Amino acid sequence: MVVWLSFNVHGNEPSSSEAAIALLYQLVAGTDPRTEAIRKNALVILDPCLNPDGRERYVRWFNGIAGDQPDPHPASWEHFEPRPGGRTNHYYFDLNRDWAFLSQVESRARVAAYLRTPPQVHVDFHEMGASSSYFFFPPVYPVNANLPNDFVDWAKRFGRGNAAAFDRFGWAYYTRENFDLFYPGYGDSWPSFQGAIGMTYEQAGHAMAGLAIRRDDDQVLTLRERAWHHFMAAMATCETAVANRADLLRRFADWHRTAIEEGEREPVREYLIPEGDDPSRAAALAGLLVAQGIRVERAGEGFVAGPLHDFDGHDVDRESFPAGTYIVPLAQPRKRLARALLEPAPQLRDLYFYDVSAWSLPRAFGVAAYQLARPAVTPRAPYDGAPPRGQGIVGDPRTAYAFLVDWRQGNAPKLVSSLLHAGVRLSVATKELRLGGHEHKRGTIVIPAAGNGADLAERVRVRAEATGVTVVAVPTGLAEEGIDLGSDQVEPLRARKTLLVESPEMNDGSFGAVRYLLERSFQVPFTIVPLDRLGDVRLTDFGAIVFPDGRYLVPQDTVVKVRRWMEGGGVFVGLGGGALWATADYSGLTSVHRAKLSAAVAARASSAPAPARYVPAEQRRAESRRTGNPGAILKLDLDPASSVVYGCGDGPLYVLAAGEEGFDPQSSECAALYASEPRVAGFVGSDAVERLAGAAFAVAERAGRGRAVLFSEDPNFRLVWQGLTKAFLNALLMP
Repeated sequence: MVVWLSFNVHGNEPSSSEAAIALLYQLVAGTDPRTEAIRKNALVILDPCLNPDGRERYVRWFNGIAGDQPDPHPASWEHFEPRPGGRTNHYYFDLNRDWAFLSQVESRARVAAYLRTPPQVHVDFHEMGASSSYFFFPPVYPVNANLPNDFVDWAKRFGRGNAAAFDRFGWAYYTRENFDLFYPGYGDSWPSFQGAIGMTYEQAGHAMAGLAIRRDDDQVLTLRERAWHHFMAAMATCETAVANRADLLRRFADWHRTAIEEGEREPVREYLIPEGDDPSRAAALAGLLVAQGIRVERAGEGFVAGPLHDFDGHDVDRESFPAGTYIVPLAQPRKRLARALLEPAPQLRDLYFYDVSAWSLPRAFGVAAYQLARPAVTPRAPYDGAPPRGQGIVGDPRTAYAFLVDWRQGNAPKLVSSLLHAGVRLSVATKELRLGGHEHKRGTIVIPAAGNGADLAERVRVRAEATGVTVVAVPTGLAEEGIDLGSDQVEPLRARKTLLVESPEMNDGSFGAVRYLLERSFQVPFTIVPLDRLGDVRLTDFGAIVFPDGRYLVPQDTVVKVRRWMEGGGVFVGLGGGALWATADYSGLTSVHRAKLSAAVAARASSAPAPARYVPAEQRRAESRRTGNPGAILKLDLDPASSVVYGCGDGPLYVLAAGEEGFDPQSSECAALYASEPRVAGFVGSDAVERLAGAAFAVAERAGRGRAVLFSEDPNFRLVWQGLTKAFLNALLMP
């Protein structure tokens, strides 16, 4: 039997790593009967620090300001960790939200190791507020409906074992009151979907606790006590696992066997994901599943399947699918994880959500997917997760008038950025055309042979093969239909260096996602500039400025400076709160307005009587849940003529929205609008739905020779919302 214990995924929750050191020594050197029984009956795997960057950031700060003796006074300097803090990794990602999305190298390496030695029990050790006590499972509801009913019973069994250990010392603890098991990307839920009893333990303390802190009850809590509590909980968990070894192993085997049986009799037998317009995006989704141990297959030839449901819930009698279509059969050991990640909407049974309430991966990746009631009849082979390879240059480069790049390809921005910054002249077709018997959509990149040097073909070939992009060589600029390649509707692209704003007021995760995309994914040159230095920077060195999500206060003279820079040709890009700041309702950088309240919502807001009596706190919390938006999937309608959505398809697209703000669709060019009935999956309150329906999600406004592009929500959410990545890059790269 395997017990896997994970420590310190949030780097400023340090007591768990301290406990891991003591636990390692105990399990190796202990000679008492309890320890010997654990060694004899279980393989215990310890990951002492899941987030070394975050822990190093926190520990270096603390050691740099600590005195000879800890000061437990809560107002002491050592209890106020400065931003960005140690919670996140180098790119400011919360690794405890990344188990199912694998956007970060730490997550990918950890999951690969996990799958090599899958445990029957997994615990993720955390810390919470210093004046709390200790939390262990069972969790609060909601529990994801794809987890079988016996999970909570097992969680209670481990809870009783931990309670007995804590009772011996008189330590305070609690269960159930918070920390749900709904979102599949936590360090407790993801292992649970792999068949383990996955649990979160939370010790009072966190970054504020330092070495010692005086709590609200006037007791002093020390780091030693915090580590001791985690140590005892870990030992108790190992003991409970050993005491139930046979049942846990039987459950683990049954988990995978019954998953196959369920997959053979449920209404949805397979998910079908055709390659579509952007094979790289469909492959990225399939590869993400494979990386988590989910079996994915590829059709060896074209086939017809039916009856089906598409992801909008429509019945489809029969549909043709090409060779290469990805097939995810649910009759497989990891059926429950596959279904949780792929189903159009999770089953909602409660209105409390510790995190977002929806995450369907086909929606997030912006790919078409179908639910099939009977297995497809087609030869198939396992997919190994390897990304598709581009064809390099198609056609004869020696006679090329120009080279064309379909902008729908996922890595096209990486190729274009590389060519632009190598001095190659490029343009973009803003209208459709037909050339060489092929349709070329808006956003097609045109690389003219003339004026780009005799070695252009070789430079293009090398970069195309390196990025996996297919480039088409065409012998003429004369189109059979649509615009010719010499048209004024083929506009030049220019190399732009991006200025990324950093500020204490920003959302660190939003900033980290932008940085990761520009630095690691697409190699777009950029410079990080602190917001308080923006007024002193020579903005003409940059072609674009990005304000990540956040709440900003900017001096008016800096606003004026940015406005003048835009009028001279600069592009301002605002995400979430960074976009809201740029509206006429706040800084006045643009003339874009927030969306007006619908007549119904405005009437309710103005006519709602003041409460005649005190409303109890629990009732207020319930009302807040009913009307709020913890994070749901909303539908977007696109204007394909807008350069902001070039390469995104004709729509619809979907966004993970966790707010209630949109833009007035009458105040600017609307690249994407929330649909009239926007909610697709997850919980969102009725007032929020009415506020967003028909409002603009992405707008573009001209300012002299430049423009502003505003997104009401962050399109780069956790780097999993890849259906919108192209829209963000368009804002930076397109004319």
